[in-house]
Amino acid sequence: MTSRTTNMSLLAAVLSLSAIGLVAIPAAERGDVPLSVVEPTTSREVARFSESWALVIGNSAYRAPGYGPLPGVADDVQAVAEALRQAGFGVEVKTDLAKADLSPAIDGFIDRHGLVDSARLLIYYAGHGESRTRSDSKRVGYLIPVDCPSPGKDAQGFKQKALAMDQIEVLAKRIEARHALFVMDSCFAGTIFKVRANADRIPPAISDRLAKPVRQFLTAGDDGQTVPDQSIFRRYFVRGIAGEADVNHDGWVTATELATFVHDHVTDDSHGTQTPRDGKIQDVALNEGEFVFKVGTPVAFEASPSSASAHKAATTGAAVLSKPAWATSMGKDGYGIWADLTLGGEVQRMRLIKAGTFTMGSPQSEKEAAIAAGAKPEWVAPEVEHKVTLTQDFWLGDSEVTQGFWSSVIGGYPSRFTGDSQRPVEQVSWDDGQGLLKKINDLLRSDGLMSSGEFSFPTEAQWEYACRAGTTTAFSFGATITPEQVNYDGSGPYGGAAEGLNRSETMKVKSLPANAWGLHDMHGNVWEWCSDWHGDYPPSAVTAPIGPATGTVRVYRGGGWNFGAWCNRAANRGFGAPGERHDGLGLRLCAPVLAGP
Repeated sequence: MTSRTTNMSLLAAVLSLSAIGLVAIPAAERGDVPLSVVEPTTSREVARFSESWALVIGNSAYRAPGYGPLPGVADDVQAVAEALRQAGFGVEVKTDLAKADLSPAIDGFIDRHGLVDSARLLIYYAGHGESRTRSDSKRVGYLIPVDCPSPGKDAQGFKQKALAMDQIEVLAKRIEARHALFVMDSCFAGTIFKVRANADRIPPAISDRLAKPVRQFLTAGDDGQTVPDQSIFRRYFVRGIAGEADVNHDGWVTATELATFVHDHVTDDSHGTQTPRDGKIQDVALNEGEFVFKVGTPVAFEASPSSASAHKAATTGAAVLSKPAWATSMGKDGYGIWADLTLGGEVQRMRLIKAGTFTMGSPQSEKEAAIAAGAKPEWVAPEVEHKVTLTQDFWLGDSEVTQGFWSSVIGGYPSRFTGDSQRPVEQVSWDDGQGLLKKINDLLRSDGLMSSGEFSFPTEAQWEYACRAGTTTAFSFGATITPEQVNYDGSGPYGGAAEGLNRSETMKVKSLPANAWGLHDMHGNVWEWCSDWHGDYPPSAVTAPIGPATGTVRVYRGGGWNFGAWCNRAANRGFGAPGERHDGLGLRLCAPVLAGP
C-alpha cells in the first residue's frame, strides 16, 4: 500500500508550511464573509472574524528518488477543499509544489490573507513528510516538495530541498491573523507545539477566551507511524467540521472537539496504528484562544427541473430544505444539495433529486444502434418510449454502495473483487439488498432518526430519470461513451466509437466523472437493483410508476464492467431472479425527502 512516509507530530507544523501554496481564487470562493461567534446560552457575541481563508496543499506526483507517488492525495484535496467551502472559507488550492515554488507560494498566501488581525486561516497539507536526527542531535521534521529526494537516496539533495519544521514556527508567528489552524495529513516528528494531554477531553465552551490569538495544530499521527495513502484522517476531518465533532451540541465545532473526534475515530479504525495528535504553539501570546467552525445552516431549493441546469437551479433557490434526521451533514456544491448518511464510520453521500417529467425508454434509432453493436432485437424491444412524471423529490446515493459501507452495516465482504473497501459491493442479490435496507432502517429507527419513510432501492423510473440527468441521448455523457467516462468492456463500442480499454474488473466508486446531477457510475461498473418487478412499459404517459404488482424477476439497471457499451445505455433494462448473484451486480441507495421523524 502506498503511504505518506515518515513520522507525525511535526505534521502540524508542516501543515502551516504547506499552507502557503496557492492558485487563483474564483469569485465564488471569496472568504470575506464575516463570522460572528455567539455564546449559545446568552446569544452574546464573543468574537467576530471579518475573513476566513484556507489553503489546501496536495503533493502527489513525486518524481525524485525515494518517494513514491500518492494518488490518493488528489481525492483528499478535492474533498477537503469542498468541505472548507461549505464551512464558509475562501479556498485556495495548490498541488505538486517543487522546492522553487513552495516558498514564494507560502509568502504570498500570508501576504494576501494572514496580515489582517480579524481574519482566521486554516492550512491543510497532504503529502510526504520526513523525520531525521540532525548533527545537533535534534529530531526534526520536514515537508517534502515533489522534487526532493529521500535522505537515503541523496542526503545532500534532501538537505537542499526539504523544508525543516523549525521554519514552521517562524511562519506561524509571522501570521497576524488572530486564529490559525494547521492540519497535516502526513507523517512527521517535532516539538513546535505542545501536545494536548489525552485526558484533557472536555470541549471548551464558547466564551470570551475563545477570541484570544491562537496557533493550533492537528496532525494525522504520531512520530514513527505511517499514514496510508487512502486517508482515514481526511475522512474524519471532513465529517468533523461538518458537525459530527460538535460533541456538546452548542452549534460550534472547536478545534479541540475536532481533534478529539478525529483522534478517537482514526485510532479505532486503524486499530491503534495511527493516533492523531493536536496542540497549541508553545508561546503564551498565541496559545490561549480556540479555533472554531460554525455547524452548517439549512440549505435552500425550489421548483422541479426538466434539465440539468434547471435541476441545479432548483437546488439553490429560496425555500428551506431541512437537514434529514438521518444526515450527519448537509451542504451544497456545484451539482446541488447533498446529505451524508453515516453508519459504522462509513459515509454514503446522497444527492437531492428534484421531481420532474422525462421520456423513459429509447427511440427507434437508438435501438437500431444497439442492435448494430451486438444487441438482439428482443433485448431492446422493451424500451418503449413513454412520458413519465415523478411527483416527489428523492435522495439518491452519489455512488454505488461500497464494500466498506456494506461491511459496516452487514459485516463481511461478499464481493469477488476486493483489495479496496471503496470498490462497489457485488455478488449481492435483490434479497441480500433487502437485508441491507432493513438493517439501515432498523438502525436509524432505533436511534430515533427515522419514523416515516425508509431507505430503499430506487424505482426503475427514478433510476432512469436520475441517470439521464436532463439528457435525452443514449448516455448522460452524450451519444456514446469511452472508458475514460465509464467502466465497461471497451472492446464492445457503440455509436461509431472506437474500441477501447477493457479493465476486466470493478473500479473504486467515483473514480470516473459524475453526470450533471453529481451521480457517479450510473453507467457501468456494476448493475444496480431497482425495486420493481420487471414488466412491459405502459403505452401512454404515467405518473410515479412503481412497476407491476407481481412478477418473477426484478429489474436491475446501468450495465457493468463486463458488458459492451450498448448494455450501459440509460434506457437498457436488465432483470434477474430475486436470488440472483454475480460479480457485476450491486446496488444504490434511495430515500424519500421526507424520511425522518
